[in-house]
Amino acid sequence: MHIYFLSLLSAILIAASSGQAAAVNEANPTTSLVVADSATTAISHRSTLEKALYAPGYLAYLPFHLFFSASKFAASAVWEQRALDRVKALLTTADGRLGIRPLSSTDIGSGVRIFARDLAGSSHIGATSSWGASQGRQHHTLSLAWPHQRLAGVHGRLYARFDREPKESFYGIGNDTQKSSKGAFSNTQTQIALEFNRSHRHILHFNGGLGYRRVAIAMGRSSSVPSADRIHSGEKLLGWGQSSDFAEAHIDARAQFVDRPGSPTRGYRTRARLGYSHSLDQAKLSHWALRLSSEYFFELFYRRILSLQLGSDWRWAPGADRIPFYELAYLGGSEVLRAERRGRFRDHGTAYAALHYRYPVWKMIEGHLFSESGRVFAQPQDFTLDNWHRSYGFGLRLWVPQGLIFEQLIAFGTGSPKVYFSFKSDF
Repeated sequence: MHIYFLSLLSAILIAASSGQAAAVNEANPTTSLVVADSATTAISHRSTLEKALYAPGYLAYLPFHLFFSASKFAASAVWEQRALDRVKALLTTADGRLGIRPLSSTDIGSGVRIFARDLAGSSHIGATSSWGASQGRQHHTLSLAWPHQRLAGVHGRLYARFDREPKESFYGIGNDTQKSSKGAFSNTQTQIALEFNRSHRHILHFNGGLGYRRVAIAMGRSSSVPSADRIHSGEKLLGWGQSSDFAEAHIDARAQFVDRPGSPTRGYRTRARLGYSHSLDQAKLSHWALRLSSEYFFELFYRRILSLQLGSDWRWAPGADRIPFYELAYLGGSEVLRAERRGRFRDHGTAYAALHYRYPVWKMIEGHLFSESGRVFAQPQDFTLDNWHRSYGFGLRLWVPQGLIFEQLIAFGTGSPKVYFSFKSDF
């Protein structure tokens, strides 16, 4: 790991020094000729032994050289040739009302987003469909959004969703579950909801909605992992093997006091969401959900950004109701504790903290280093700073002022490294 970081740092320094040398040579052609002659002479007088000793180092550096060369070519195409603008123009009608956008990520697979704007007044229609590598993995959304005529600044949105994950992971409940207890289950959800949104100067955002959701849990479709019901007892798998119907309501508030939404250098953003799912059948699976998160940004010096993220997620059931296992708060996946698989640790509540460092690579490309820690709890009074799980990693980000376009991360923890990526242009 240390060798990789040193090699990466060396490659960056070599690329930077090469760029500076090129700039000096442009300004002084005579110097350029001298340097070129000197370099040529040095290379031509290398002995066979020197060449043999040089070869392993060159071969070790070659992947980094190819990576940076390809990145430089791609970045040049994006900015100098305006590739993004050309692609967006190609995928959008001349009046900008109809268009299609590709999207892909570790969480949803690959697919497209189709939009139609300003139909029947100011209404917008959008559809997103994606399919994953796993057999049967699907995510589809159809939405209709419109401004409220009587309440200025309020927008309504009616949407329907269908999600199918055939290989969700379940390791049990608690903070000390073992990887050997991993089981798989299939999670299929159908949802329809009506939301109302209001924003104030793109700083404060409020959202509230009502909806209906059906969840169907069944055996996992994995050839390498046994079904969860073969490993865990029925008490842990509350809600297993049945379809559950919920009537739902939620309120969501977000504040974003940052200088640049796409890549903040200073300020903070915070979010709070409270939701209630009321069981419509005899299973008595009604429950509340509360999610809290905040992130603070500090600019150390030019575009070197340090940020601290804190968050918590809790579930609790009213009266005699109980929480189904698939609705428990969890850690793992592409959001928090990324070195672990999605749903690695589940319980009634989670707490986590993450430290991020971003630095410029080239124009709107950033390097990203992160370290994160978290654990799950059965109840708030169990909170402790002991036995927190940790992960760390690095990656690259491509952003525009409106938001993040592409991100790829490699996370490390107790097991094998995990690779995550996300590509979108839905702003």
